[in-house]
Amino acid sequence: MSLLSIDADVQAIWVTALDEFLGSLDESDRRNVESISGIGGLLQHVQSLRNSYCTSRLTRALDRLKPVFRWLQSYNECVKIYLNAAPEPFVLLWGSLSLVIEVAARNHRALEQVVTGLEEISRHGPRFHHYTVRLVGGTYEQLKVALVKYHAELIGFCHDSIVFFRAGARRNLFFSAFSPFTDKIELRVRRIRDLTAWVDQEAAVASGELSDRNFNALNDGVQGILQRLNPQHVLQLSTTMLLTTSFQHLPPKQGQPCHGRDTELYLLEGCLNAGEREESLRIACLYGMRGVGKTHLALEYAHSHTADYTITLWVSAESSLKLQQSFSEIAHSMGIADDSVQHPDQLCEKAECPNWLMVFDNVEDLALLQTYWPRASGGSIIITTTSEAIARYYTDSQRTIVIEPFNGETGTQMLLKLTGMDESDPEEKRTANLIADALGNLPLALDLVGNYVRGLGKPLSSFWREYPHFETDFLFNPNLVKWTPTHFEESISRIWALHLYPAALNTNGHLDANSRRLINMLAFLDKGGAPLSLFQANTPEAMLFEGPDLPNEIENLGDLLKNPFNQVLALDGAIMSLRDRALVKLNDNTKQINCHRLVRHAVLKSMGRSTKQSVFHRLVFFLNASFPTQEDGKPLHSKWASCEILASQVSALLQSYSLHKNDIGHPILLCEVAARCAWYFLELGRYSTARQMAEQSIEICDAALRQGCHPGYSPWFVQDMISHQYNVLATIEREQPSHDFGVSLSEKVREIRVNNRRSSNPEDDMWIAAAEGNLAVSLMSCGRAEEAYAILLRLRQRDDMKANEDVYVRNTCLCLIVLGRLDEALAMNGEALSAARRKRGESSEQVATCYFDLANIHIRRGNKPAALDALKECLGRRNMSMPLHQVTAFTLHKTGDAVALDGDYKASIPFYEQALEILNCCECHPGSLCRTAFALASACHLAGDQERHQTYLLIGRSTASKFCSSEGIGFDTTPTGYDKYVQVGLR
Repeated sequence: MSLLSIDADVQAIWVTALDEFLGSLDESDRRNVESISGIGGLLQHVQSLRNSYCTSRLTRALDRLKPVFRWLQSYNECVKIYLNAAPEPFVLLWGSLSLVIEVAARNHRALEQVVTGLEEISRHGPRFHHYTVRLVGGTYEQLKVALVKYHAELIGFCHDSIVFFRAGARRNLFFSAFSPFTDKIELRVRRIRDLTAWVDQEAAVASGELSDRNFNALNDGVQGILQRLNPQHVLQLSTTMLLTTSFQHLPPKQGQPCHGRDTELYLLEGCLNAGEREESLRIACLYGMRGVGKTHLALEYAHSHTADYTITLWVSAESSLKLQQSFSEIAHSMGIADDSVQHPDQLCEKAECPNWLMVFDNVEDLALLQTYWPRASGGSIIITTTSEAIARYYTDSQRTIVIEPFNGETGTQMLLKLTGMDESDPEEKRTANLIADALGNLPLALDLVGNYVRGLGKPLSSFWREYPHFETDFLFNPNLVKWTPTHFEESISRIWALHLYPAALNTNGHLDANSRRLINMLAFLDKGGAPLSLFQANTPEAMLFEGPDLPNEIENLGDLLKNPFNQVLALDGAIMSLRDRALVKLNDNTKQINCHRLVRHAVLKSMGRSTKQSVFHRLVFFLNASFPTQEDGKPLHSKWASCEILASQVSALLQSYSLHKNDIGHPILLCEVAARCAWYFLELGRYSTARQMAEQSIEICDAALRQGCHPGYSPWFVQDMISHQYNVLATIEREQPSHDFGVSLSEKVREIRVNNRRSSNPEDDMWIAAAEGNLAVSLMSCGRAEEAYAILLRLRQRDDMKANEDVYVRNTCLCLIVLGRLDEALAMNGEALSAARRKRGESSEQVATCYFDLANIHIRRGNKPAALDALKECLGRRNMSMPLHQVTAFTLHKTGDAVALDGDYKASIPFYEQALEILNCCECHPGSLCRTAFALASACHLAGDQERHQTYLLIGRSTASKFCSSEGIGFDTTPTGYDKYVQVGLR
């Protein structure tokens, strides 16, 4: 881009400097330079270098760059104002400086030389911050020329640095021969000093052109106010006003006190307490997401400490216009913007004011604040911001106060207080807790809802009934506004609009493409957080695992399979951008990222239908690639840790589908992931969650088939998916026994697969056979062991069942035990153990299951020592992988049975008690709990402990009465009468 208003000679200087510099770079360096397009990217890159290099000398050198960057910010503003844009050659400056710093940072001496050079340049450079404020609005051709020439010197510095440190790296870094470099820098500094004089001269001319403007100095005026006012003197500020004591320019105090922020107020007071730093500038930063109450907290502090400060000024800093308006109001209030006094320089008394407070509220642009930063010392500054970078730039961690949403108790109390509800009313307190939780305990949202409910004169419980989905519909109504004086007119529908809505007037805060993609994804995921691993290393092959069988039908499939976060830097950059706006939080310990639930709602509101659809389906592909798979039908036991990390994301996507199904369509692939996740929950013993997932998936598939809308997936694929979901439901009914132990559902699975069978397709035949194997277990459970045995013998002859040979051999052994053919069962158990060790591993759950069967055989034979040996092997494996699982409880129960074989009832009691304790924590059938309670009561009775006998008898009867009455059956106190409520393989 060229500037038409600058003459050809000046352009030649500019272009020559730029070409010379770019010509010194290789292709990789050139890409790096072009990738950093602003001061924000430069700051982020320097921070990452600081994090990478732990040596104190390097970090100290990098910290010295802070004042330089502030000066460069002002330079950037000057360029944008006087050149009407940020042309490409000027944009390249940030990447060039970033490359220089990166190259030099490899050796602390080299970095110190570069930093010293930049410090010299900035020290002798023009006062850019002065020009950006004082001279806005003119054309000033000569000033433009000066800026372009100045830019050429900066590019030249980058060129000198790169050439020097790359051309002779060994000599430069090991022998510290920096004199050629410093000589060049000295020449540039001399030229810059001369150029600065010229720029200042041109600025003086430009200033004269603006002398007839009434408010040309208001923005810079506050600097003079802070430097010159002294409360001990009576200063004549105008012909109409005298300042004799103190001056406060603050918004009115809010009606409600700052609820629940005592700790934060205490920390803020500590940061601004002069102590031994009476002469220094004291800064505190309130950092947090929008709506969390930063402004309210700052205002509470300012009003509470008016007696402590001679001058208190409130500056709205979210935009340049707001800043100018604030300073204009301050100047008029102090009487310095009239005919007699045009500028603070005209004040007759030049004494300092040692005790002042300035609040910069809602700072969003680091460069903007630089222009208005006070130069005086001895005062205090409060910054409120959503930007982590701004907080980090102005304060250290000890003076940055992170403002979080309330905890549940504080949020509930605030809502009750706002509505005037009685805290002792249990229904109102419960409802307040539910509403506060739905609002994520965000203070602004609580304030909006609380004041609205109070205005209605209704209890919270009525509001809850009338607005069941208030957090997504009612709360985002733009007419719901927080009406408070002057500065605080906000609604939830607009507090995040700056970053999220494309139509927002202020585009400076808009998110880049990757940041927008990431926050869009987070809006669909678990509100508790999503693992970073979900967004990384997802190859197209992994995303398509068990995926569409008609991929050509999926529109833009290639784009959906592109992972914009495959590169770590891409994901890090998106996270940094979102964190800088306090839109997300990153837990460095768990490596999870999350956003507030109301941010999620705002993001979803900002997405159109097509965006929702593409974001959701890309997420499904990501999750499909990440969620563990079952190879050859193996259990997921060894992958539980990975499943646990991702299971909540599957649940969240199913919930998001139910809320946005009209926009999303029918996510068939999500059902595949849900089948794996449901199997994980089934193995974990969380049957209700597994059942819910399977039923939701069936609903999705049925709807797709009814509507004939399942692009990418054939009707065969969808029907096959339905059969897998019914298989999950059948397994639940076998493990948490129902009336027919899953027989009808197992038959349904087989029927679907038979009807869905493709001709001459061996894989379909294999899955039909697998359905028959599952049916055999259900038949065993309900007393039809002979039928089951015939099926199992037939399956064991099939070559396509060899992958799960150990499972079918074990089930055959179990069938023989049920039939009472113990000798055959013992021989079959040996085969099952050998196959399980070979296929699953010595410590696997399948080996533990075989030992349980072996113990059952020995108990039925009356061989107590052998039974206990087998149970010891079983229990050792289960205690290692699933100590609080119901199968471990059943193993302990069985150990109690074995110990009591020869009448040692007292010794059996601890095993039954441990079993009962685990079952009380499990999602098991209540009949299985009755079984252990009555076994324990019987052992206590036979051991002569009648008191404990009565206790456990009462527990068993109480539990039995609840489910037996609901099922219309009677109950007894015999443990074996409840065997049917335990899955057949664990009785």
